[in-house]
Amino acid sequence: MKFFRLLAAVCLVLALLASSALADPRYPARQGSVTDAAAVLSASTAGEVGEAVRTLEDKTDITLHVVTVDFLDGVTCAAYAEGLRSRWELEDEDVLLLLAVGEDTFGLYGGDAFTSRIPQSTQQKLLYTHLQSPFMNQDYDGALQAFIPALLTECGKVWDKTIDLKGLLGAPEATAAPLNAEDWLQRRLDQHRSEPDAPRRIIDEDEDTGVSLGKVILTIFLLTVIFGKKNRRHGRPGCGCGCMPFSSLLAALGLWKLWDKD
Repeated sequence: MKFFRLLAAVCLVLALLASSALADPRYPARQGSVTDAAAVLSASTAGEVGEAVRTLEDKTDITLHVVTVDFLDGVTCAAYAEGLRSRWELEDEDVLLLLAVGEDTFGLYGGDAFTSRIPQSTQQKLLYTHLQSPFMNQDYDGALQAFIPALLTECGKVWDKTIDLKGLLGAPEATAAPLNAEDWLQRRLDQHRSEPDAPRRIIDEDEDTGVSLGKVILTIFLLTVIFGKKNRRHGRPGCGCGCMPFSSLLAALGLWKLWDKD
């Protein structure tokens, strides 16, 4: 009789363990852009992350969800994230940043609209370069303050947008980079490709800089006229008419007139 009681108790324990293993993990209710179910983030950091998320969405249509939990309830981080994405009905444009603080693990899980443009290798590099160290040191505010600006900077490059956090999360305010020759030429080529019917005039000027391909070519030519003969050997005879000072003056005047927009 005692044997059967012991056997029944063992079966009951095994059944409870099996039902616990088969139960779905506990998922937190969504609280907005930042769901701090583990209560490890300061209010100021959570608020600034929320503003950064809105800025990202305005520029790229990508929506970032930051979630902290204590434990993953016996499943992997990827499986928990998949289940949470399903529970919250997230779509291709949604990206989930999951931080399991009680298990010292984390991950970034996006839909096709995100992963098709930022590959897994880049995502992992961002995570392990900017988030891992402060996260493992239990500085969860610092982890987000380092990772979110880096992620938005990468998104800005991929989507060709300027994502200015305006000092949020300690990020510097964005400043316009000076236009170099390569960027200017690429912009002109892109403009002509996007406007096939536009007249391809060599004297067309860039609206912002006043630079045109014709000006560049003529400037190089006139500078060659002015300074070219200085590099020749002194012993080579000239034309003998004494016209070099006069031609140099005319070339200089031509340069001034060429770059005078008025």
